Amino acid sequence: MGLMLFAPLAQAQNATVKPIVTVAINRLDEIKKDIIYIASVISGQPEQTIAATVELQTGFFTQGLDQTKPIGIIGTASGITPGFYAFVPTKNIQQLLAPLAGFGLQLQDAGDGLLVLQTGGLDVYFNQTDTYCFISNARESVVKPPEDPAKLLDGLTDTYDLAAKLNIQAIPVAQRALAMSQIRTAMEFSLQRLPDETDAAFEARRKAAQDSFQQLQDVVDQLDSLTFGLAVDGEKKRAFVDVSMAAVDGSKLAQQFGAYELASTKLSGFLAENAAAQLSSAYVIPPSEAGQIISTLESAKSQIDAAINSDPNIPADARELIRSVVGNLMEVANGTIEDGEVDMAGSVTTDGGEMKVVAAAKVANAQKLNDSFKEIIAAAQEQGEQLPDIKLDAAQHGSATFHTVSIPIPPFEDQAQRIFGESVDLTVGFGESHIYFGFGNGNIAALKSAITSSDKDGVDVDPLSGYLSVGSFIGFFADKLDNPDVKLLAEAIGRGNDKILMTMTSEKNGSKYHIELQEGVLRAIGTVIQLQQANAAVDDPF
Repeated sequence: MGLMLFAPLAQAQNATVKPIVTVAINRLDEIKKDIIYIASVISGQPEQTIAATVELQTGFFTQGLDQTKPIGIIGTASGITPGFYAFVPTKNIQQLLAPLAGFGLQLQDAGDGLLVLQTGGLDVYFNQTDTYCFISNARESVVKPPEDPAKLLDGLTDTYDLAAKLNIQAIPVAQRALAMSQIRTAMEFSLQRLPDETDAAFEARRKAAQDSFQQLQDVVDQLDSLTFGLAVDGEKKRAFVDVSMAAVDGSKLAQQFGAYELASTKLSGFLAENAAAQLSSAYVIPPSEAGQIISTLESAKSQIDAAINSDPNIPADARELIRSVVGNLMEVANGTIEDGEVDMAGSVTTDGGEMKVVAAAKVANAQKLNDSFKEIIAAAQEQGEQLPDIKLDAAQHGSATFHTVSIPIPPFEDQAQRIFGESVDLTVGFGESHIYFGFGNGNIAALKSAITSSDKDGVDVDPLSGYLSVGSFIGFFADKLDNPDVKLLAEAIGRGNDKILMTMTSEKNGSKYHIELQEGVLRAIGTVIQLQQANAAVDDPF
């Protein structure tokens, strides 16, 4: 049975059977170039110096390889029998494998121009051509290799230095069923009734666990592929990681992914230009997904209620307040999920030597949260709690009401006073369908401006996007603090091309998560390493 594992792969381009996993390694000359770039940025050494070191350390292992072609490893299965198929760009596989002779492993003639490596429990076959050596544990897989095996890599090396693609539906059904059966058994074992747990709480927890399992089962049944890719891009001065998911065409999961295509925010004013940091999330929640989330929330509420009722340390009047607050929170959360729309945005600015934060989120019935906030403050005041300077209903803007808190910073917190001054202001606001948060002196004016400038018709955005400008933050702290290490770090990073970026974008039947480090961040990493090494040498000169 194992002999026919890779017959489709031998025909390469017209293969109808997907491999379980494809691992793609980009051409080595490109990888070396990327390693030299990133090592030079992090270490601060010239690229020529790094290049000589890289060649010295890798030359022995890469001799005999054609460094202008990619390497591929492909795995599949027939029934429960696993197999692999690989291709390496070399004209002399025996030269590459010569070091194995020291372990008693040598290539032997297998007939028909093939070689075999017998490792005890596994025979590995090799077919050396003019451009590649094809390798597999199935002899028939390497007899007639494709002319251009790079086409088997699904274009992964066009974007990434290293990538892997897992085709979920290519995993044998029996193997998937066995894995899910084991997960279900573990879940059912964990669903033991807790001490003093009520029938309602236990039933809610059981239902939430079953819903979570069903959600996982749907993913296993309907997720088509999962792809991971890593790349360094010296031309654009960045390094990044991508994780992509794609659902089976026409499946319920594909429809859920499709909801992300409708991303639009009505909180664009909270995404300040030239901000030190930004984050936004906006998308439509499919009804099927909303039901599962609400079920999980109901289970959580039952467990919280049980904990509140059974805790003897909670006074009766406080217990009633906690129940009310939790009830309002859950009602707002459920209502928000039922509305089927997520919209939140926020940013941090450091202009003029002042750090400000403004943020907002769409919720259902925000006034219930306003009521709970006031109840908590009133209860604390009745108990004689020492509270900071709190002003309820301190400001109004349209339908939004703002409450402010001024938190003093004690004199012995010298660094905090250098950064924020003698006090820092916080603001919490509630509108008809939004909640607001502000931080920093003068944040109310910034909140009002953000509300006014937001496009009420909506602005198209990615379902999730954000960034953090490392240079802006380090520069801000360097100006405030008398710390030579921070100042050195700020000089190394500079300003511009200094962000950590994160996005989730919609793709056909799926989505892609992208995390990127720009060159300034890479320099920051290198400078931190150098500072740690220098400080360690001072602490321990021997």
